[in-house]
Amino acid sequence: MPLINMWRANRESVLALSLEQVVTLAGDGQLKDNSETSSEFRFFLKEVCW
Repeated sequence: MPLINMWRANRESVLALSLEQVVTLAGDGQLKDNSETSSEFRFFLKEVCW
């Protein structure tokens, strides 16, 4: 399940995770420039922080 779907379904469970665990759930879990993980994590942060 993509990270954003997890957030929308159960925020409390995502809030209980460490930052490293959250990044691992995004894309392939490897945070690199211009990767699927960085795009998904950036989208997640925009929804969570705004």
